[in-house]
Amino acid sequence: FTKMHGLGNDYVYIDCINQDIYNEQNLAKFISNRNFGVGSDGLILIKESNVADFRMQMFNSDGTEAEMCGNGIRCIGKFIYEKGLSKKNILKIETLAGIKKLILNIKNEKVESVKVDMGEPILESKNIPVKGAKFFKSKDNISFYKLTLPVDKDIKELTCVSMGNPHAVEYVSDVNTIEIEKIGKTIEFDSHFPSRVNVEFIEIIDDLFKSMKKDEITMLDFGCGKSYLTFLVYYYFVEIKKMKANIIGYDLKADVVDRCNEIAKLYGYTGLHFQMNDIKKDKLYDGKIDAIISLHACDTATDYALDFAIKRKIPYIFSVPCCQHEINQTIKKGGDFDILLNDGLIKERFSALLTDAIRVEVLRAKGYNVDVIEFVDFAHSPKNIMLRASLTDKSGSFDKVEKLIKKYNFTQKLYELTKE
Repeated sequence: FTKMHGLGNDYVYIDCINQDIYNEQNLAKFISNRNFGVGSDGLILIKESNVADFRMQMFNSDGTEAEMCGNGIRCIGKFIYEKGLSKKNILKIETLAGIKKLILNIKNEKVESVKVDMGEPILESKNIPVKGAKFFKSKDNISFYKLTLPVDKDIKELTCVSMGNPHAVEYVSDVNTIEIEKIGKTIEFDSHFPSRVNVEFIEIIDDLFKSMKKDEITMLDFGCGKSYLTFLVYYYFVEIKKMKANIIGYDLKADVVDRCNEIAKLYGYTGLHFQMNDIKKDKLYDGKIDAIISLHACDTATDYALDFAIKRKIPYIFSVPCCQHEINQTIKKGGDFDILLNDGLIKERFSALLTDAIRVEVLRAKGYNVDVIEFVDFAHSPKNIMLRASLTDKSGSFDKVEKLIKKYNFTQKLYELTKE
């Protein structure tokens, strides 16, 4: 077997083409146990298919069979290619939620990433499935269903949707006051969901905008990708805050940009637009900007986004850095921290933290008040630091940064850009 994870969703994978597996449900419970087994969210079997390249059979950690998992199926693509089961870079996988297409990004015979076409969200109650939910229509004539469950005073109405398996989503004021494990499990096994349900709680962190007296806001999202966050932010300002929003998402991939524009048009989001741009060289929006978002922009792309905000004196910044290679590749020994540079893994983590610490110092030197907060739980992603900044009339110096650079002889892009 092989254990793999996609964004923290970890499963044990077994090739059932070249071997037979029996008592799958009992095996799933045993192997998923994090104390006495391998430890995982479940078991995924790769089997032959009569209608696709391969078939995915998935079991939860309690032994129940599930339709599919987006992160789990992406790992299947890597497993199939690197185990030599197929050398195709586009695969069709049969699941209980239908046939899903995988696109493999291959470099030097290794799968670096996998994209899965999950299809359109399923909003019809009988197909989610959910029983007893209330029917609603959006202003754009899109039908959807909400379910009221008396499980907790903070749970009002669960929005129901399926992306191949059922999900119930609720907005809450503070996730830290919710007994997530207890309430989530109660909802998961509620009889209104005949196939059980994944439960998500969404907290809107709007501390920086509570005092905003404007009726209109303009935001840019750098490296927006599939733009789940961008759509959520637009919905928040337009539907919840009742503000006029002009939000532009930038990405390097033309197909992603086109798809996001199609979805924005479908939902009638007239103030939400997506463009293919490279922040390092292309001309960007030149009007007044209230805030920027940079979620998991890779390596120095985060620095270019922050530099853009600094030079344009943009009032609010929300940045969650992703992979950070620059300092790790350039730092030399030269002081008290040399012990942290002896071993590759420790050096990598130290360099990532040092990178963010320098970004914070540069922002403060340029007049920003900066909070460093946990974006998501570390169990879901180690790239979980958010830099949340607001512009003030104060300023500082680069003295601490420059002393470190002189002592350890590394380069850091944001410092270099802001010193130009």
